[in-house]
Amino acid sequence: MATGGGDDLAYLWTAEPDSVHHKLEGHSDSVIYVDFSGDGKYLATAGLDGVIKIWEAATAAHVADLEASTEGIEWGCWHPKGPVFLAGCSDGSVWMWNAPLATCMMVFSGHGDAVSCGGFTPDGKRVFTGSADCTVKMWNPKTGVASTTFEMGQCHNAPVTAIAASAANPMLLSGDANGDLFLLQRQAGKVSSDHDR
Repeated sequence: MATGGGDDLAYLWTAEPDSVHHKLEGHSDSVIYVDFSGDGKYLATAGLDGVIKIWEAATAAHVADLEASTEGIEWGCWHPKGPVFLAGCSDGSVWMWNAPLATCMMVFSGHGDAVSCGGFTPDGKRVFTGSADCTVKMWNPKTGVASTTFEMGQCHNAPVTAIAASAANPMLLSGDANGDLFLLQRQAGKVSSDHDR
Protein backbone atom coordinates (compact mmCIF):
# COMPACT_ATOMS: atom_id res chain seq x y z
CA MET A 1 0.00 0.00 0.00
CA ALA A 2 1.01 3.64 -0.30
CA THR A 3 0.48 6.73 1.84
CA GLY A 4 1.35 10.42 1.67
CA GLY A 5 1.40 13.14 4.29
CA GLY A 6 2.22 16.58 5.53
CA ASP A 7 5.91 15.71 5.86
CA ASP A 8 6.22 16.07 2.03
CA LEU A 9 6.90 12.33 1.74
CA ALA A 10 5.12 9.28 0.37
CA TYR A 11 5.70 5.75 1.61
CA LEU A 12 5.31 2.29 0.15
CA TRP A 13 4.45 -0.27 2.81
CA THR A 14 4.49 -4.05 2.93
CA ALA A 15 1.75 -6.13 4.51
CA GLU A 16 3.72 -6.43 7.72
CA PRO A 17 2.72 -4.00 10.52
CA ASP A 18 4.73 -0.75 10.47
CA SER A 19 6.99 -2.06 7.72
CA VAL A 20 8.12 0.72 5.35
CA HIS A 21 9.20 -0.77 2.03
CA HIS A 22 10.33 2.52 0.40
CA LYS A 23 10.37 6.20 1.34
CA LEU A 24 9.57 8.39 -1.68
CA GLU A 25 11.25 11.78 -1.56
CA GLY A 26 11.12 14.78 -3.87
CA HIS A 27 7.92 16.69 -3.17
CA SER A 28 8.39 20.14 -1.65
CA ASP A 29 4.95 20.31 -0.03
CA SER A 30 2.36 17.94 1.47
CA VAL A 31 1.55 14.80 -0.52
CA ILE A 32 -2.24 14.91 -0.89
CA TYR A 33 -2.89 12.02 -3.26
CA VAL A 34 -1.48 8.55 -4.01
CA ASP A 35 -2.78 5.92 -6.42
CA PHE A 36 -1.58 2.79 -8.20
CA SER A 37 -2.16 2.28 -11.92
CA GLY A 38 -4.66 -0.40 -12.86
CA ASP A 39 -1.95 -2.97 -13.58
CA GLY A 40 -0.07 -2.09 -10.39
CA LYS A 41 3.09 -1.17 -12.30
CA TYR A 42 3.14 2.54 -11.42
CA LEU A 43 2.38 4.71 -8.42
CA ALA A 44 1.38 8.36 -8.73
CA THR A 45 1.88 10.86 -5.91
CA ALA A 46 0.58 14.42 -6.06
CA GLY A 47 1.65 17.26 -3.81
CA LEU A 48 0.54 20.73 -2.92
CA ASP A 49 3.70 21.78 -4.75
CA GLY A 50 1.72 21.22 -7.98
CA VAL A 51 3.82 18.25 -9.09
CA ILE A 52 2.63 14.72 -9.79
CA LYS A 53 5.43 12.17 -9.51
CA ILE A 54 5.31 8.79 -11.21
CA TRP A 55 7.21 5.88 -9.62
CA GLU A 56 7.76 2.22 -10.42
CA ALA A 57 5.75 0.48 -7.73
CA ALA A 58 8.03 -2.56 -7.46
CA THR A 59 11.33 -0.68 -7.09
CA ALA A 60 10.26 2.87 -6.08
CA ALA A 61 12.38 4.19 -8.96
CA HIS A 62 11.36 7.69 -10.03
CA VAL A 63 9.97 7.60 -13.58
CA ALA A 64 8.66 11.08 -14.39
CA ASP A 65 7.27 14.38 -13.13
CA LEU A 66 3.96 15.63 -14.49
CA GLU A 67 3.42 19.37 -14.24
CA ALA A 68 0.36 21.40 -15.22
CA SER A 69 0.30 25.16 -15.74
CA THR A 70 -1.08 25.64 -12.25
CA GLU A 71 0.20 24.76 -8.81
CA GLY A 72 -3.25 23.67 -7.62
CA ILE A 73 -3.78 19.96 -8.26
CA GLU A 74 -7.23 19.00 -6.93
CA TRP A 75 -7.32 15.24 -7.73
CA GLY A 76 -5.96 12.63 -10.09
CA CYS A 77 -6.75 9.20 -11.53
CA TRP A 78 -5.37 6.53 -13.84
CA HIS A 79 -6.98 5.36 -17.06
CA PRO A 80 -8.51 1.91 -16.42
CA LYS A 81 -6.63 0.29 -19.31
CA GLY A 82 -3.30 2.03 -19.69
CA PRO A 83 -0.56 4.29 -18.26
CA VAL A 84 -2.52 7.51 -18.85
CA PHE A 85 -3.00 9.89 -15.95
CA LEU A 86 -5.69 12.57 -15.54
CA ALA A 87 -5.65 15.48 -13.08
CA GLY A 88 -8.02 18.34 -12.27
CA CYS A 89 -6.64 21.75 -11.32
CA SER A 90 -7.68 24.78 -9.33
CA ASP A 91 -7.59 27.02 -12.42
CA GLY A 92 -10.49 25.09 -14.05
CA SER A 93 -8.34 22.97 -16.37
CA VAL A 94 -7.94 19.20 -16.59
CA TRP A 95 -4.70 17.66 -17.85
CA MET A 96 -4.10 14.22 -19.38
CA TRP A 97 -0.63 12.72 -19.78
CA ASN A 98 1.11 9.63 -21.01
CA ALA A 99 2.51 9.22 -17.52
CA PRO A 100 5.76 7.26 -18.04
CA LEU A 101 6.79 9.59 -20.88
CA ALA A 102 5.58 12.77 -19.10
CA THR A 103 3.92 13.76 -22.38
CA CYS A 104 0.82 15.96 -22.24
CA MET A 105 -1.87 14.37 -24.41
CA MET A 106 -4.71 16.84 -23.84
CA VAL A 107 -5.77 19.86 -21.79
CA PHE A 108 -9.52 20.15 -21.20
CA SER A 109 -10.72 23.74 -20.71
CA GLY A 110 -14.23 24.98 -20.02
CA HIS A 111 -14.93 25.00 -16.30
CA GLY A 112 -15.11 28.42 -14.66
CA ASP A 113 -13.65 27.36 -11.31
CA ALA A 114 -11.60 24.60 -9.70
CA VAL A 115 -12.18 21.11 -11.09
CA SER A 116 -12.81 19.35 -7.81
CA CYS A 117 -13.48 15.76 -8.96
CA GLY A 118 -13.56 13.58 -12.04
CA GLY A 119 -12.30 10.47 -13.76
CA PHE A 120 -12.55 8.13 -16.72
CA THR A 121 -15.66 6.11 -17.51
CA PRO A 122 -15.09 2.38 -16.84
CA ASP A 123 -14.51 1.70 -20.56
CA GLY A 124 -11.95 4.52 -20.69
CA LYS A 125 -13.66 6.22 -23.63
CA ARG A 126 -14.90 9.35 -21.87
CA VAL A 127 -13.74 11.77 -19.18
CA PHE A 128 -16.15 13.25 -16.64
CA THR A 129 -15.54 16.19 -14.32
CA GLY A 130 -17.27 18.13 -11.57
CA SER A 131 -16.40 21.68 -10.60
CA ALA A 132 -16.74 24.36 -7.97
CA ASP A 133 -18.61 26.28 -10.69
CA CYS A 134 -21.55 23.87 -9.97
CA THR A 135 -21.34 22.14 -13.37
CA VAL A 136 -20.66 18.58 -14.51
CA LYS A 137 -19.07 17.89 -17.90
CA MET A 138 -18.50 14.87 -20.12
CA TRP A 139 -15.49 15.10 -22.44
CA ASN A 140 -14.14 13.32 -25.51
CA PRO A 141 -10.53 12.55 -24.54
CA LYS A 142 -9.39 12.44 -28.17
CA THR A 143 -10.66 15.91 -29.09
CA GLY A 144 -10.82 17.69 -25.72
CA VAL A 145 -14.38 18.82 -26.50
CA ALA A 146 -17.11 18.74 -23.86
CA SER A 147 -19.86 16.56 -25.34
CA THR A 148 -22.33 17.15 -22.49
CA THR A 149 -22.62 19.84 -19.82
CA PHE A 150 -24.97 19.77 -16.86
CA GLU A 151 -25.28 23.48 -16.11
CA MET A 152 -25.70 25.13 -12.72
CA GLY A 153 -29.39 24.93 -11.79
CA GLN A 154 -30.03 22.01 -14.12
CA CYS A 155 -28.89 19.89 -11.22
CA HIS A 156 -26.35 21.38 -8.79
CA ASN A 157 -26.66 24.76 -7.10
CA ALA A 158 -23.49 24.31 -5.04
CA PRO A 159 -19.91 23.28 -5.83
CA VAL A 160 -19.66 19.69 -7.04
CA THR A 161 -17.48 17.77 -4.59
CA ALA A 162 -17.73 14.11 -5.67
CA ILE A 163 -18.59 12.19 -8.81
CA ALA A 164 -18.53 8.57 -10.00
CA ALA A 165 -19.49 6.66 -13.15
CA SER A 166 -21.52 3.47 -13.15
CA ALA A 167 -19.97 0.40 -14.75
CA ALA A 168 -23.40 -1.13 -15.41
CA ASN A 169 -25.10 1.70 -17.31
CA PRO A 170 -24.33 5.17 -18.74
CA MET A 171 -24.99 7.06 -15.52
CA LEU A 172 -23.08 9.42 -13.26
CA LEU A 173 -23.72 10.03 -9.58
CA SER A 174 -22.61 13.47 -8.43
CA GLY A 175 -22.70 15.14 -5.03
CA ASP A 176 -22.32 18.75 -3.96
CA ALA A 177 -21.46 20.94 -0.98
CA ASN A 178 -25.14 21.25 -0.04
CA GLY A 179 -25.34 17.48 0.50
CA ASP A 180 -27.44 16.91 -2.63
CA LEU A 181 -26.94 13.92 -4.94
CA PHE A 182 -27.95 13.71 -8.59
CA LEU A 183 -28.18 10.71 -10.90
CA LEU A 184 -27.24 11.91 -14.39
CA GLN A 185 -27.71 10.28 -17.78
CA ARG A 186 -24.30 10.97 -19.22
CA GLN A 187 -25.21 10.34 -22.87
CA ALA A 188 -28.62 12.01 -22.92
CA GLY A 189 -27.56 14.96 -20.76
CA LYS A 190 -30.60 14.51 -18.52
CA VAL A 191 -31.05 14.43 -14.75
CA SER A 192 -32.72 11.15 -13.78
CA SER A 193 -33.25 11.82 -10.10
CA ASP A 194 -32.05 13.90 -7.19
CA HIS A 195 -31.72 13.23 -3.50
CA ASP A 196 -30.97 15.66 -0.70
CA ARG A 197 -29.30 14.90 2.56
